Amino acid sequence: TEKVIAELQQEVKFKILHVWQADDGFRAAQIRNKAVAKSTGEYLIFLDGDCLVFPDFVAKHLKLSEADYFVRGNRVMLSKECTDDFITHSVKMNSA
Repeated sequence: TEKVIAELQQEVKFKILHVWQADDGFRAAQIRNKAVAKSTGEYLIFLDGDCLVFPDFVAKHLKLSEADYFVRGNRVMLSKECTDDFITHSVKMNSA
């Protein structure tokens, strides 16, 4: 992970902060809280590593953002076959 982050850091114009915890069971809330404590940005977006998003994902979040409000999204659970097809063929879907 450190190597991937170091390589990615060379490609982006912002600083990447990596917060880590040992794999000791499901503790998503704990690592998210640690990440929030280390964050320096004005706007945080949480996304699980197994999610596929459209290129305008962040832009749409920002468009919906308002002070003192939480923007929440939802997900669609795809079968393995559908996910593989999506990744392999870059299926064009309506991102609305």
